[in-house]
This record gives sequence, structure tokens and C-alpha cells, in this order.
Amino acid sequence: MIGDKGWVGLELEGGVGMEVINTAFGPLQVESEKVITFPSGLIGFPRFHRYVVVDRDGGEGLLKYLQCLDEPSLGFVTLDPRAVFDDYAPEMPREDLESIGVSSLDEALVLCVVVVPPDVTKMTCNLRAPVVVNPETKVAKQIISISPEYETRHYVFPVLQSFLQRTG
Repeated sequence: MIGDKGWVGLELEGGVGMEVINTAFGPLQVESEKVITFPSGLIGFPRFHRYVVVDRDGGEGLLKYLQCLDEPSLGFVTLDPRAVFDDYAPEMPREDLESIGVSSLDEALVLCVVVVPPDVTKMTCNLRAPVVVNPETKVAKQIISISPEYETRHYVFPVLQSFLQRTG
């Protein structure tokens, strides 16, 4: 989980190596060592390269926010698919993993973009093209899986609801 790895880069007080951005959450101070860099941007957003994971639940919640630092109005709800799908193991092109310095998803932080419509029971996540982050270098890439069983619009609300009932 993200909170366990110390990924969240939020501070309420000023400090060295901080950047302040105004977001939907209000002003955030971001530690420079928490910045995730996407050399090619995200799919559909190639001009924006710097992001940070915002955890509003102190590491306890399933949903995290991938906040763009280059365009503060841009952000994505995400979740770690391995936290809710025990069998999530997409096959990734080796050259894509190597481009960020990892050889498998086991070495990486993996996030899937979640779409939360007004009717949250229709919430979906993109299991086909997860965001893969090298935890050492904070270099990331959104990688399209070559596993045909994963969808770009996988209904996730029932799985989240079941997970929350099991874990409290």
C-alpha cells in the first residue's frame, strides 16, 4: 500500500525541498523526493510529467489521488489493484518495465486509474493500463498490458464494497 512505503508527499508546515500547489484539496506542500516523474506523461496527457500521490486517509484508504504538479487542476483517483484483486497479474511488455528500471510488477508500485461517476455503483477502474512506478527512482509509466483478460472499464464498486465488508 502507498502509505506503508511513505509515498505520500504532503506537509502542512513549510520545509526544505517543498513545492506548494493549489489543488481541489486546497493548497498542498509537496516534498520534492515524493515527486513521481512520467518521462512520456500519462496516456492522453503527454505534456504533464510530474505527479504526487495524495493520500487523504493517512494510508488506510484504498483510493489515492494522483495529483499533477505541472497542471494543478489535473488529478486522477487511483487504487492499488493488488490490494483488492488477489489474482491481478497482468503480463507487461518487458521493454516498458525496463524503461523505468524494473523487471517485474513485484518490484513496483502499481496504480489503476478509477472513474467515479455520480452513481458510484458504476465506478470503474482501468486494469488494462496501470500506472507502474519504480519505488527507488520515482520514474513511472502507464503501461498497456498484453493480457487480454483485463479491461479498461472494469466495474470495481462491488469488489470495493465486498473488500470493505471483509476488512471493516
